[in-house]
Amino acid sequence: MNAARPYLPLPELHLVGVADPGKPNLERIVIRPTQQLNLNGYGLAVGVSAGAAGASPIFDNCFWFPAIVVQPPSWVLIYTGPGEQRSSDWQGEAVLNLHWQRKFTVFTLEFLVPVLFRVEGAAVGQLLTPPYRLTQ
Repeated sequence: MNAARPYLPLPELHLVGVADPGKPNLERIVIRPTQQLNLNGYGLAVGVSAGAAGASPIFDNCFWFPAIVVQPPSWVLIYTGPGEQRSSDWQGEAVLNLHWQRKFTVFTLEFLVPVLFRVEGAAVGQLLTPPYRLTQ
């Protein structure tokens, strides 16, 4: 990591960018896998661009990928609008179409950018029942 890019790269997935930003039913995030992998454990967030320093994620704007194996050469397209998952091919390459199920387009301002991330671990909590007995 360096000071100009305070995040680790994801060499297994290439985030190409946003196609047709702000256009309903067309706006989509374009990703190309560089190796075979399961998308489970990856996510997308909406961030405010900080230029070469990366981006700051916006609260409550997250997409989780389903458990699907992809491999190059292929395309993963995440449409921001509603729809159903489907697979197809384009010029001999596999295309996986996913949908974020948002009611409105997301990337309507030039400083909003997609942030691709990988989750390395997780903890699952439980619901507490009253009375809460919190210890120090």
